[in-house]
Amino acid sequence: MKMTSLVFTLIIASALFPQWAKASTYFVRIEAMKFQPSILRVKTGDTIVWTNEDFLPHTVTAMDKSFNSRNIPASGKWTFKALKAGNYPYKCLFHLPMKASFIVE
Repeated sequence: MKMTSLVFTLIIASALFPQWAKASTYFVRIEAMKFQPSILRVKTGDTIVWTNEDFLPHTVTAMDKSFNSRNIPASGKWTFKALKAGNYPYKCLFHLPMKASFIVE
């Protein structure tokens, strides 16, 4: 009976949140003082993971300050779940020329 309830719950969740049923994970490298890729398209429910491959710390901070990773040390990671459609330009607070964006569809 518990297995049937679990399956039923998963079916209902997939119907209510279809964008999450097929959620993907995307990766952005922070390397050579750049975000790579500099423009990324994702879908609602997807996850973005930034990995700092530089020797300096960086941040991933929305231009409108709606999100902020705070300090990402060398070899560190930060994860963000894209929950709302829109265009999200961001920068590194420590190195202002470092800018990029992601688009949530």
